[in-house]
Amino acid sequence: MKNGTAREMLSSLMWRPDRDIGLVKVTYVHRGAPDDMASVHGKDIVSMSELFMLLSRDGKEVQVPFHRIRSISYDGEVVFTRG
Repeated sequence: MKNGTAREMLSSLMWRPDRDIGLVKVTYVHRGAPDDMASVHGKDIVSMSELFMLLSRDGKEVQVPFHRIRSISYDGEVVFTRG
């Protein structure tokens, strides 16, 4: 599924019993990071709201708005991209 929203894709990957959230990689805009991009693995996603995902990174919780997500891959295959 490459259509739909980043939130819809993440939700389907998190809640489907035949999917392993540990195989998910999310790449998003992160100002100040190399090339202003950062990536996180699905196991670091603590929860999701309507507007953002909550990550646990380096012992801190970080909110990342869904509009910042540029790609989502599952087991190495890109399943969502945004221009």
